[in-house]
Amino acid sequence: VLYLAHPLVEPQRVTFSAGAFVIEKVPFVAPPADWGAENYPAALTFYDGRLWYGGTNTSPSKIWASKSGIYEDFTVGANADDALAYTVAKAGFIRWMKGIKSLLVGTDNSEFVISSEGGVITPSDIVIEPQSAYGSLAATPLPIGNQVIYISADGRKLRAMGYRFEESGWVSTDLTFASEHITLGRMYEMAWAQNPENLIWGSDINGNLIGCTYDLSNNIIGWHEHSIGDGVDGQRRRVNSVAALRFLGTDSVWLGVRWNDGAQDNIS
Repeated sequence: VLYLAHPLVEPQRVTFSAGAFVIEKVPFVAPPADWGAENYPAALTFYDGRLWYGGTNTSPSKIWASKSGIYEDFTVGANADDALAYTVAKAGFIRWMKGIKSLLVGTDNSEFVISSEGGVITPSDIVIEPQSAYGSLAATPLPIGNQVIYISADGRKLRAMGYRFEESGWVSTDLTFASEHITLGRMYEMAWAQNPENLIWGSDINGNLIGCTYDLSNNIIGWHEHSIGDGVDGQRRRVNSVAALRFLGTDSVWLGVRWNDGAQDNIS
């Protein structure tokens, strides 16, 4: 099952059964009353046995979590396994959520970690702590090892958010510090191809394909740009989208490319 979120569209789910894909509205039990026409959550993730949603147009800093182990039931209550709703005290539109060792949340002006005093988040035990104040773009982050990679709000920086024991918190490091020219076109999408080369791939609003060799264990960060050639009439091919898929342990990179052949726009 694949769940999809968009701030203007009711949450959807994609299922594969009997050789066919089906996309449909999620049949929630007790969906949050905050949700409505063109006012739906912009981000989602799974963490701690719950499905989490966050950020609508009218409640940009609010989060919702399903009942424990029942991902489509949002019945709020006081029991430990009931669904919960919570508003982050500091203003900011939630742009992404990612559950790894902790539940990390990126807004347009800061980054947070959601945890609990007892070790398990419940309606009566939830702690939201700010970690940094950089801000994020509305783009899906990449979990790489024990870090989360996200794009800055202006699209010019790629930041790695990881836990540092010496600082007792999650710290965001600028991966583009030594190569700021590489993102002049402002990145808006990323993909992670781990095997065999540890590569972050991205596209920017100018249609460029950007790569970063990122080997955290050996402290290697190397940026590079790639040309995918021109069309038959000399028109430059533009990268609209990038994704990485794994098959038999090897990651392959797929590109959505747009170009004009002199008569019409083409997409491949």
